Amino acid sequence: AKKTGEYDGETRRRENAKHSLERYMHYFERWDAHNKAREKARKDAAQFEQESLDKLSDMTKTPTSQLKFIKDAWRQVIECRRILKWTYAYGYYSFADEEDAAMSQRRQFFEFLQGDAERILEQLHEWAEIRLRQLRDEFQEAGLIPLERFQDFRKHLIGLTDVTHGSFDKLVAQLERGFEDMHKRYAGQPAADEAGSSAAAAANGAGGSRAAAAAAG
Repeated sequence: AKKTGEYDGETRRRENAKHSLERYMHYFERWDAHNKAREKARKDAAQFEQESLDKLSDMTKTPTSQLKFIKDAWRQVIECRRILKWTYAYGYYSFADEEDAAMSQRRQFFEFLQGDAERILEQLHEWAEIRLRQLRDEFQEAGLIPLERFQDFRKHLIGLTDVTHGSFDKLVAQLERGFEDMHKRYAGQPAADEAGSSAAAAANGAGGSRAAAAAAG
């Protein structure tokens, strides 16, 4: 018969295996969802350019060359989906030890940036796809989208494209730096890669001040 300790050990191994599988599936499912969303975005962007671009040009009395901002938005969506799916692979391999308090804190910073980027991307994707379709459908019968309505849409989509680009640039830059000094960055303290340059700047400033005082004297 198995002893209590043997049962406890076997139970822990099963629980650990179950937890590891659940963790893997969480990250894989998010990776796969963004991968599929990216492929769909690629098809939707191609379909828009082939089937809807000229129609929209007619409905807005706008040359297709001036509708480039819509294609730019789709390109941003496609690229950001690619980046976002790989952040889940990054998170899976970089924050495996959930019992490490420091690692847990770094994971929280990572998930904050990841979640913020994902939220902004979803907004951009919605405007490039759903909001544009709704605008076309609303004025389909009239055959003409009012200039003011289209200008508002254009301004909003360009703004979202720029914000999304900036958010993902920030995310990628942080992934490249790593998350060891994130708590210092958020607390307003210089991180390791900034401390040296800050100290050098302060030293140079102090030296310049002494030189100026000496010259004035």
